[in-house]
Amino acid sequence: PTPPSRPRLSNETYPPPTPTPTSVRSKNVATASLCLAFVGGVWWYSVNAVKGSGRDENGEDELDRIERERKINVHQSGALKVSEQPRR
Repeated sequence: PTPPSRPRLSNETYPPPTPTPTSVRSKNVATASLCLAFVGGVWWYSVNAVKGSGRDENGEDELDRIERERKINVHQSGALKVSEQPRR
């Protein structure tokens, strides 16, 4: 039987690292490029999906419509007054 391996002591030297073959580097670059393209595509899709939301069938922004319908006025005394315009 072989003796169990022991941790290396601080004064022991390690063998020099072997250089990475060119084929492995090319595969790593290709994999990184595909990952970057995928993440970029998901980001682009998400940003464009959010841009279009919030608009109704007339192309009007929903937040602008809500702001027009409800006006909140603050009196100098600090009292709030919410007025709602009639719905169309």
